[in-house]
Amino acid sequence: MAKDQRYRQVHRSITNRRIKTLDQLFAVIPKSAMARDIHCSASQLDRKLKDVGKFRLGDLFTLARLAEARNIDILALAAAQYEANHSAK
Repeated sequence: MAKDQRYRQVHRSITNRRIKTLDQLFAVIPKSAMARDIHCSASQLDRKLKDVGKFRLGDLFTLARLAEARNIDILALAAAQYEANHSAK
């Protein structure tokens, strides 16, 4: 299966620091497309976004590969998502 071309925009947005958290990725690419690409359902992806600790590193690294981003950049987005989720409580 060919990679969704919207990942190029994700890459540019990460590189330019326009995306600060994982959930902001979905302004560019739909959850259903990303869920399919990391081999989970959209509802599983929703649960993982609400509790970032449920993400496996492999899922995050797959996302980095798809977006042609550095693993550390995706991990930083996950950390920022964790902070955003917990500061809202």
